[in-house]
Amino acid sequence: MKRTYYVIFDTNVIVSMLFSSDINSYPMQLMNYVYDGTIIPIYSDDIINEYKEVLSRDKFPFTKKMIGDLINYIKKLGINISPEKLELNFDDYDDLIFYEVLMTKSSYNKCLVTGNIKHFPKQRNILTPREMVEFIKKH
Repeated sequence: MKRTYYVIFDTNVIVSMLFSSDINSYPMQLMNYVYDGTIIPIYSDDIINEYKEVLSRDKFPFTKKMIGDLINYIKKLGINISPEKLELNFDDYDDLIFYEVLMTKSSYNKCLVTGNIKHFPKQRNILTPREMVEFIKKH
């Protein structure tokens, strides 16, 4: 029986997925897990807005269509959670929206995947892309 993992993707992981041309890179492996249903993306309206804002920056070559298609795909396959607002001091306020979704009580056993693990409190359900891929392969 195939296990399902509920994952909140930090924006930096989404950017890495879009830039990666190596199908064996950890971000691309995660993308393939989304495609095959092993990973269900978890998001909030604030996370979707963060994705749109960051991916639309001039420094990135992503077209409006590419961004729109990605957002629609995440919404189609994922689960929208309305997070409980937390009063925490984060160095980068934009990181708080991901942590709020992670900490919101739900029936899903969620994890957060980020390339900036040091931006978050040390917890076993906050993983790098590599750690998430290795965890899936072990289980």
